[in-house]
Amino acid sequence: TNTRSVPPKPSSYGAVAWDPEASLLGRATGKSTKQAAIDAALSACGGSGCKVATWYANQCVAAGYGQLKGGYYQWFASSGLNQNDAETYLLANCGKKAKNCQVSFSECSLP
Repeated sequence: TNTRSVPPKPSSYGAVAWDPEASLLGRATGKSTKQAAIDAALSACGGSGCKVATWYANQCVAAGYGQLKGGYYQWFASSGLNQNDAETYLLANCGKKAKNCQVSFSECSLP
């Protein structure tokens, strides 16, 4: 019997950063480390008020928004093993607090 060890695939990281007050958003996918993904998302966001909303590894993320009472909007982010799961989780989580929830984007950072 010939058994070969298959090397593990490297992890792939992504992150989303935003500043809702200034309507800024930055995202990164396919980075080799968590910190590289965070740094790239913050850089892409570009504002001093940008904060990391979420980071993820070897999965997908979806971000979107919903309308709160009083007419204000809130951003939400969720992750999942594939884009469909991430979007489904986002809409479910958003729907618990807001109405008219929408997915703005979803993307994956897979090994």
